[in-house]
Amino acid sequence: MLALAGCAHHGGGSPAAQSSGQAGIVALDSQSPSPTPTATSTQASGSTGNGGSNSGNGNGNQHSPSPTPTGPRIISFVVANKPSCPVVGTPDNPKSYPGQPVTIAWKISGATGVTLSVDGPGAYRDYNGKQGSETLSFGCDTSQRTSTHTYTITTLGPNSVAKTLTVSALSNP
Repeated sequence: MLALAGCAHHGGGSPAAQSSGQAGIVALDSQSPSPTPTATSTQASGSTGNGGSNSGNGNGNQHSPSPTPTGPRIISFVVANKPSCPVVGTPDNPKSYPGQPVTIAWKISGATGVTLSVDGPGAYRDYNGKQGSETLSFGCDTSQRTSTHTYTITTLGPNSVAKTLTVSALSNP
């Protein structure tokens, strides 16, 4: 097995290198099929020329150290403000409280923005920029002990990545 570190490789990295976030490390095994590109693969930048290369393969690529991964990444996706369901007063406890919305926040890199989906596929809204947040009403189902909603962000552009949050609140505390 031969490992190439710090060289551009146009076929993607090994699954181990991709999942660990190490760009530019590719394991080659003559009995394994060639690695295939994935959303997390990265390529080192290098200059090209007409007269050969440092690698000796004649395609004009020069080897350079691998940069930090440049593909789209979701750095964080969190609940910034926890929701609550409304409390309806009863004869024994006449106090009522309004419910609180949920606020989610994100930070990304390597993409121009995200698409937010709520409770399944289909875009709620697109957001431009490397970070953002959204405050959404939190619908409560009083026939259930807890109410749950899912929020998914997907990076905009090629090789998109997605992350989902599942948020719950007591329906009638």
